[in-house]
Amino acid sequence: MIAAVGVSKSFGVGAGRVEALRSVDIEFSSSGLHALMGESGSGKSTLINLLAGLDVPDAGEIEVNRKRVSELDEAARARHRLEHVSVIFQDNNLIAEMTNIENVALPLWARGQNRAQGRRAAEDALARLGIDQLGDRRPSEVSGGQRQRVGVARALAGGNEFCWPTNQPGRWTRLTRRSSSSSSPLWRTNGQCVWWLPPMTRSRADSATQ
Repeated sequence: MIAAVGVSKSFGVGAGRVEALRSVDIEFSSSGLHALMGESGSGKSTLINLLAGLDVPDAGEIEVNRKRVSELDEAARARHRLEHVSVIFQDNNLIAEMTNIENVALPLWARGQNRAQGRRAAEDALARLGIDQLGDRRPSEVSGGQRQRVGVARALAGGNEFCWPTNQPGRWTRLTRRSSSSSSPLWRTNGQCVWWLPPMTRSRADSATQ
């Protein structure tokens, strides 16, 4: 189970202070596919960053499978992310000097898998996204959309319990639209908790809250 209890988060100071979240309570299963809906600026990305352990709330608690992530120090949160969390970054965060398959395998190697095991898992993840033929190329040698898929493959490769997108990049939106069927390889979560931030217009956001 994942829960946020009384979570608040603000950015800036004085007249420039922006309240992104105020006393948010949320609880959901730690497996399956979830959609977090709301219009732009409603605090979705801030909440995701807190749930993923990328940031800490100003007030309230984040609890993931009985672990109070919000109380961990920075080093412990980094270890928690390495062992339990995969993140799909808006800008991909790929290492330019490494091949795509090495980028996907890197978190697995950091967790102690040997190079052969990590490479096999990376190959499977790239194949799942339909880009296994691009594994030996570097990020600069593929298109922006293909780099986005490499980032998604890296997030799905390790089989971590939780997979969070830090934002809803346009190419990821188009990918999820093309793969919206629950039978699609992208949505075979295999027990993972995978989040999706579907794009919403104001009218759709208003309807979702009524």
